[in-house]
Amino acid sequence: MPSGEFWKYLMSLAIIFATSALAAASCAAQTNRTPAAPVPAAIASSRRIFISNAGDSCVVARKLGQGPDVAYNEFYADMKAWGHYDLAASPEASDLVFEIRFECPLFATQTSLDTYDPRFQLRIIDPKVNIVLWTITEHIEGAFRISTAEKNFAAGEAAIVTDLKTIAGSNSDSSVPSSQ
Repeated sequence: MPSGEFWKYLMSLAIIFATSALAAASCAAQTNRTPAAPVPAAIASSRRIFISNAGDSCVVARKLGQGPDVAYNEFYADMKAWGHYDLAASPEASDLVFEIRFECPLFATQTSLDTYDPRFQLRIIDPKVNIVLWTITEHIEGAFRISTAEKNFAAGEAAIVTDLKTIAGSNSDSSVPSSQ
């Protein structure tokens, strides 16, 4: 009959084999992801947009001294500079409505410390049927220093624009992973 050391050796081999099999199965499962659904064609093909200011439900922008419309102002300036879309004066004159919002919903409450989740949200709406075609949300990191908060705010706003450029650059046959 084999010794105790031999059984320990066999058990070790069995554990290594089982772990390797699980790792291989996990890798195989990751390569079989569901393909992303197509982006609505109107996002890439539209040329006239109206930018709607859905507001700021957070005091962060006000504490930075930029007022409650900073997300709208920054996004509007970026869209104008990009030049991909013509900016319409009213929703009726547009192909799409881009509704920009900056919000800080309560994320968690501790005994003496509330935690918020500051984020930008861009909703792309078809004004003819009043349907949301796409939503992009970019969470921003919290900060203790004003200079860091300003950098994080700017990075979040830039990320919304980058995500939009990625989506708008695709045609109706291509797919983009969802950032919603």
